[in-house]
Amino acid sequence: MAWTEAQLNALKDAYARGERSVTFGDRTTTYRSESEMREQIATISAELARAAQPARPRQYAGYSTKGL
Repeated sequence: MAWTEAQLNALKDAYARGERSVTFGDRTTTYRSESEMREQIATISAELARAAQPARPRQYAGYSTKGL
């Protein structure tokens, strides 16, 4: 799933207030525990960090068997 910074902030705000339900747009998610919320925050943070990294350019190497 493609996460947004706004969704991450909404989850962090709910965690800070001690709430287990997060509403973003028309969707409401209720977490079973605070540890589950922390895991989700870590997952979303990691995915956003990974998406922000520039893609590595591909490198190609030539190979010849004719001595060229």
